[in-house]
Amino acid sequence: MTTVPGSVPFDLETLGAGLVFAQSLPELRRVLADEGVAVVQAPPGTGKTTLVPPAAARFPTPADRL
Repeated sequence: MTTVPGSVPFDLETLGAGLVFAQSLPELRRVLADEGVAVVQAPPGTGKTTLVPPAAARFPTPADRL
């Protein structure tokens, strides 16, 4: 993962506090690590927009192993 000097990584636990989708982050991490892509489907208001972009930027993918 590339880090910008002086930046602070997203704290997904804090971002996900109280959001239902936070329970799915371990599975999202596994799928991204194994497949490199994921389709996320969940009801409105569960935290997809809040959690998936920073999680996807942070979690490793197969391309990171090259």
